Amino acid sequence: MKAKTVEELLVHLNLSQEEWERHAELIQECLDRERKLAFFERQSEEGLTMLSDHVQTLGTTLEDAFSSLQRLQDHLGEVLLRQMPEWKLPKA
Repeated sequence: MKAKTVEELLVHLNLSQEEWERHAELIQECLDRERKLAFFERQSEEGLTMLSDHVQTLGTTLEDAFSSLQRLQDHLGEVLLRQMPEWKLPKA
C-alpha cells in the first residue's frame, strides 16, 4: 500500500476552517518535512546510482589490471627462461 502524502491526508480528513487555523503550523511543518524527505530520497537514489557506476568501473579496471599482470607474468617467465644458463634448463 502506497503511503499517502500530507495533502492527501488533509483532503481525506476534511478539516474545518477552525481546525485548519489551529493546526496550521503543524500542517506546514509536515509539508516542509515531506518536501525535505523527497529531496533526500532523490539525493540518495542519485548517490546510489553514482556508486554503482563507480563500482562497475572499478570492476572493469581490476579485470584489466589482472589481465595485464597475467601477461606480465607470462613475459617475465619467458625472459627468465632465456636468461637461465643452459645447464639449469629443465630436461624433457
